[in-house]
Amino acid sequence: MPAPLQWLLDPWQSAIVGPGGAVTIVVGASAAAIGCWVLLRDLPYAAESLSHGMFPGLVAASLLGIPIAVGGLAGLALAAAAITAARRWVSPDNHAVAVAITPLLGLGAILALSGPVPPGVGDALFGDVLAADSTDLLTALILSPLLLFVLRTAHWRLLASGITSAGSSRIDTLVICLLAVATAMAARSLGALLAVALIIGPAAAARRFTVRASTMLWLSSAIAATSAVIGIEVSWHAGVAAGPAIAICAIIPAAATALLLPKQITT
Repeated sequence: MPAPLQWLLDPWQSAIVGPGGAVTIVVGASAAAIGCWVLLRDLPYAAESLSHGMFPGLVAASLLGIPIAVGGLAGLALAAAAITAARRWVSPDNHAVAVAITPLLGLGAILALSGPVPPGVGDALFGDVLAADSTDLLTALILSPLLLFVLRTAHWRLLASGITSAGSSRIDTLVICLLAVATAMAARSLGALLAVALIIGPAAAARRFTVRASTMLWLSSAIAATSAVIGIEVSWHAGVAAGPAIAICAIIPAAATALLLPKQITT
């Protein structure tokens, strides 16, 4: 085998990198597709807020020794309940989200820093790609196609919502629910602080290349999967943490296209 090819394959021949890398690629592809509709529905603040709002759940999972995914889902449920309650008294919606999410981030910090720091807090914040196992891979292989199926089924309704405001609140609710599941899955690899990079970064890059939603979705998924592969390669060969490396690789295409393509391609 040629030396350069062997060099590229080295990470994937490791027993600890293989499952985690596969999980990140699969989850990234579906999360980035959802990220397209997050941008098209003008909900990026919700994406950022949900990833931060689940932090208390992730820390609690670390303290209790239960799976991170369970804690993430519990944190997301708490965040959704807090946002729903805040929207009754605070407007506009972005202000309500800020009022609801900021205390949750503080609660997570209190849980993490009151007493001995639990060993899983670093994973809760920045993820742990290498900790993924066959169960995580199976979960990703089940949930990711399911999310994409829901997107495919609702595609024309999502498109129509951009033309008419009828039912737009229900569409936003659907997108946020899908976003919550994608965020919980991405948190395993990237943690509460970095998960949004894999959701929004590839979608922002893809949006520069096309105005067609279907093309944008496929391109975003491809960018996310490629970012995961490159991030793991960088992590392995440079000796840096995999989660932050993947997050940076997911954001670079968005930054590059913003600089090189100041105007969106209208095809």
